[in-house]
Amino acid sequence: MNSKAKEAVLVAAELLFMERGFKSVTLDDVALALKMKKASLYYHFPEGKEQLFMAVLEKCFDNHRKHYALIVNENFDKFGLQTTLVEIGKWICSQPAMNTSRLLANDTPLLNKKNRKRIFSMIESMVQPIAEVFGKSQSQNLLSDDPKPLLGMYFCLIESIHQSHLYTDMSSEQVLNLFMKVYFFGALKTGSPSR
Repeated sequence: MNSKAKEAVLVAAELLFMERGFKSVTLDDVALALKMKKASLYYHFPEGKEQLFMAVLEKCFDNHRKHYALIVNENFDKFGLQTTLVEIGKWICSQPAMNTSRLLANDTPLLNKKNRKRIFSMIESMVQPIAEVFGKSQSQNLLSDDPKPLLGMYFCLIESIHQSHLYTDMSSEQVLNLFMKVYFFGALKTGSPSR
């Protein structure tokens, strides 16, 4: 299998793993999606499904990290945190859903200890460009709360946009704009009584 074939395996496996999760995808599923024999998958992934899954995550997380860094470099100093997070959100919405919450809750416990630890490290590396932006905003006294939970909430909101078609007719860009408005300014109209 050449590098183009390996890339095709990673792309097909990424779509399946991100949509259905580690447990629900078999190597037979990946082979069927590629119209190839399962034995061919073992050429580049001799250890099987877990090795393929980790290669998919490494590729996916590295791709996201690079794009986050690019967006941060192009936007943060000129336009600030809000525009930067909106632009990152647009990019995330243009990609296949990652379902990081499901990955951590359901998939990671099924993996060996070394790979579980590696996933946390890959996620930390992936979000590092955004974490730095939150840190800079905090040091400039622009954030009202601890940046770590704010970063986690941001990702939960953005990743949920991939499922927004299940509960609204709004486009993903409209949902993103609504989420960002609520994220930065709250859901209540100014002057509304709180209960």
